[in-house]
Amino acid sequence: MRPQPVGIFGELFIGGPQVGAGYLGRPDLTAERFVQNPFANIPAPPSECGPTLWPSGPNWEGRAGPDPGAKAGASCGAAVRSLELSSAQHGARLYRTGDLVRWTEHGAIDFLGRADCQVKIRGQRIELGEIEATLLKHEAVRECVVLCRQLPNLSDKYLACYWSSEKDTTSKGPSDPDLVAWLRTELPDYMVPKVMVKLPRLPVNANGKVDRKALPEPLLGASAGQFQGEEEASPRAPDCPKTQRLEAGLQAAFEAVLGRAALPVAVSFFDLGGHSLSVGQLVNRLRRDLDLQWATLGDVYAAPSIRALALRLRAEQKLQLQKQAEKSSSGGEQQSESEQDEPSSPSGSYPASFQQTTLYGMAQLGPEASSALNLAFCCHVRGHLDVPRLRRAFSALSLRHDALRSTFTARASSGPGQPQLECEVQEGDCLDFSQVEAPADLAEWLLDQQYEAFDLLQGPLCRVRVLAEETGGGKEAWVLHWTLHHISADLWSYNILLDDLAAAYAQLRSSQEVSWPIPAPQYRDYARGEAAWLASEQGQSSLKYWLEKLQHAPPALELPAAEHKRGRASFKGSKVDFQLDKELLCQLKEISRRCGAASAHPVLLAAWMVLLSRHAQEEDLCVGAPMACRTTAESEAAVGYFVNPLCIRASVSGSFEQLVKQVALDVRQSLQHQRVPLALACERLGLEERRLLQGMFVFQTCPMEAYEAKLPSFFMGFEGAELPLGPDLRLESLDLGQRHAQFDLALMLANSPGGHLIGSFQYNSQTYGREAVLRLQAQYQRILKAVAAEPWAEVGQVQLFGAEDLRLIQQRSLSPWPRELPAQSLPQLMVAQCETNPSAVAVVGPDGTCTFGEVLRCAELLGEVLLAAGGEFLGAGAAEGGVLGGGGSRSPGESPSPQNLTARSPDTCAWHSPAQPQHYGQRSA
Repeated sequence: MRPQPVGIFGELFIGGPQVGAGYLGRPDLTAERFVQNPFANIPAPPSECGPTLWPSGPNWEGRAGPDPGAKAGASCGAAVRSLELSSAQHGARLYRTGDLVRWTEHGAIDFLGRADCQVKIRGQRIELGEIEATLLKHEAVRECVVLCRQLPNLSDKYLACYWSSEKDTTSKGPSDPDLVAWLRTELPDYMVPKVMVKLPRLPVNANGKVDRKALPEPLLGASAGQFQGEEEASPRAPDCPKTQRLEAGLQAAFEAVLGRAALPVAVSFFDLGGHSLSVGQLVNRLRRDLDLQWATLGDVYAAPSIRALALRLRAEQKLQLQKQAEKSSSGGEQQSESEQDEPSSPSGSYPASFQQTTLYGMAQLGPEASSALNLAFCCHVRGHLDVPRLRRAFSALSLRHDALRSTFTARASSGPGQPQLECEVQEGDCLDFSQVEAPADLAEWLLDQQYEAFDLLQGPLCRVRVLAEETGGGKEAWVLHWTLHHISADLWSYNILLDDLAAAYAQLRSSQEVSWPIPAPQYRDYARGEAAWLASEQGQSSLKYWLEKLQHAPPALELPAAEHKRGRASFKGSKVDFQLDKELLCQLKEISRRCGAASAHPVLLAAWMVLLSRHAQEEDLCVGAPMACRTTAESEAAVGYFVNPLCIRASVSGSFEQLVKQVALDVRQSLQHQRVPLALACERLGLEERRLLQGMFVFQTCPMEAYEAKLPSFFMGFEGAELPLGPDLRLESLDLGQRHAQFDLALMLANSPGGHLIGSFQYNSQTYGREAVLRLQAQYQRILKAVAAEPWAEVGQVQLFGAEDLRLIQQRSLSPWPRELPAQSLPQLMVAQCETNPSAVAVVGPDGTCTFGEVLRCAELLGEVLLAAGGEFLGAGAAEGGVLGGGGSRSPGESPSPQNLTARSPDTCAWHSPAQPQHYGQRSA
């Protein structure tokens, strides 16, 4: 309980001698309403006043009541504070009224409503009474109650409205969709109930009030429990047995992906907790388990509920069967995506994937470039660690996944073009594992390990270091440093590897060998099938999408903050970390939902594009956004580098909500074609890939629920995240800092275990200074807060600068010129130089040389000639010196605008030197 300052609403508590002992025969209600007085021991001056009133709530910043100094002459504030303290003498119990009130400046109390009628859903505070009062304005509504409900097996909350009609049950009254449509004209979207339940009458208690506890749980999916975002009316239960079986299969797939049981059939996949990453997992499962090879991400977005998706896929199934019949009759056959990635023989080498080839080319730029591609997992290990057993577990892990034992060789191509990169799986575990003594400077040593370059030709590409930590109390503490090269794995791979490592370590406690229930899918199958998929009809269609989208790509971003220091290209880098609180994140998620998106991803990306657009002064933007690119069920369980950066393109204009819708649509469309390597599209168009990957946006998510909101903290360097490694060990994330950066500028975001958002601006320190990146980070957060408050605002009106920034800008604009003017004018400086070294050579040309003394005499003569001739002249060298030396001023005439300057080229300008005799008295062209 924390008292609130003046003007802030809180719940009203009453103290004093008149507070009773409790409710007769209601110990549960007594415990809820009569609470401990935390101010009972506060000394107070004597007071003649009776009851004390405490507006108390969660937003107090440390003051014990209304601040007497908040307003000049606020004597009432002091009186109220005295009243508050005095009541502490009268007992150790307070009565919790449940009323929402606030102190005014004059010591009075304003009443807002009941505390139990105010709820908070997705960051928005909602007054249930306001919704009820609005509903009662409708002529057909006799009575209504709005409650905050929770989805079964989920933590998501929603609003449910129970209502009865003025008309009798036999008469036709308004339907639930009619009422919802009417409410949308009266209330903001977040205040419109998700579920409408019509009852003949609302239940009442003995006092004649609505008995809220007696109201039934909504039957989600029934006509009275339809969620918004679905069709106007819930699709009827299918009559066709095949569709019914398909619906049952879809429900099993939904439950497997979301990790929950008994899901309602008419609720959106995204309302049940799905997001863009889990959509891909769902589609992969539909293709593998239900043989729905034609299912796409677009189907789930278009029909997100189980029932709606079953009807959609059943209709598509009939069309597919018809197409297959036609192809069979014509002898044609199309290879499905899963068939193209059939398991292959592990022997021999195989071509590397396009993604691996791109990373290999980057690694050849130098040790720094290769080190920037290291993927390090560093943590504290709590518990009794058996190091030899951990070594054998890592060995079993390496033998299970070929990608950990791969090396790479560039072989000459038979035709024109780049060399062909081949991958070869080495025999044995190909593992670099060692236990080492803890050095004096542990943090620096771990950072050295993190960026120690791998040899891609010889291997191994998996390095593990285990160190014992010195701790007090005799407790065991270890540090595990596990580094892979990015060409062998991605973040998704670590989900698989940690699961398998825990299983292997547990088995080796009682066994000498590790037995796996099923063999693991291998990355080589994906790499070998890549060319066949790209040549297929689906691959060609996806490639066409990217070629059309990037054909007229905007120019490379030029941010004023970039310094572009001279010297050889460097990959040295650093980072700036930050966090977003849960309330702001909830508000951003709500904006995303209103714009038809599944998560906060499009809102965060749209805000990033606003920041880049404002700095680069470009409206048409392309931003790189890496995606998982695991488009088959087999690839979900494989270790390897599948990540493919997608180019998200948008016109940064209009309102922020319009931009979010534009970005969300582009992301959905891009995801349907995510398997096409960006390097291939750029190669076909003759574009430089890095040009499209400036200002990278990376939102890290995990496919496994056990690692969601935890694993990204390990790779982004945020301490405090914990992961179990089997039943005996616990891993804690460790921040090592950053020395290198893959890109000039990248924004990394992820959910955290605490429910807030963690972020990191990673930057190339040769291109950006730390102060510049700190400003960008502050401006990004300022944009998020601004659009959360006013998502309808124009993106061009979003304020990037804070009050302090604006004050400094104003101060500098009004301050006098800081630099002192030189003591001598330019003509005087020229004369002084010429007189100091009159015989020294000043000008060398095809006709000979000219000394400083000769330049001075020529300037004096020419000055006299020009002043006598008059007119507008443009000259150079001695001509300008002549003008200044003659006591005149340079008058270039019309000052060209910046647009004219950039539109002209030297070829279109005819410059004439008035220093030549034939031009005396003429104007320059």
